[in-house]
Amino acid sequence: MNPGYPRDLMVMCQDCRIENVVPDYSPDMFPVCNQCREGLIAPNLNETHDEIFCDDCGMSLLLLKTAEFKEGESACRCQGQHLRILPHSAIPEEAKKAGAFDFEEDSLTEGDDYSWVRSEDLNVNDSDYNEIFDQDLGVE
Repeated sequence: MNPGYPRDLMVMCQDCRIENVVPDYSPDMFPVCNQCREGLIAPNLNETHDEIFCDDCGMSLLLLKTAEFKEGESACRCQGQHLRILPHSAIPEEAKKAGAFDFEEDSLTEGDDYSWVRSEDLNVNDSDYNEIFDQDLGVE
């Protein structure tokens, strides 16, 4: 089995080191870390990570080069041990071709339809914990 898309990825974040599972990854996606919110796929991915492919389930594991991995001993989440280290991951090149890195951070404009971007409600009593978290943000 060769890596194709969509496929599941397990990516170790290079900033906070937690493992993130990205189901049905395709190159046009820009996945972010569940904890620190940094991008998981970067143009320099091959410098920081090794791609390990599971021949049993088709999942790719993007582990930091410093992470311990023993071919033939380490197991995938499917419990399969048919894992192989790819000499070069094509993920960053395919993501670049698909436009995953073509965005401007902080590019919110007044016309954007982001109902979740709201100014602070000045009528909330900061001492009432329940009131702070029970606010209905609603849908505009």
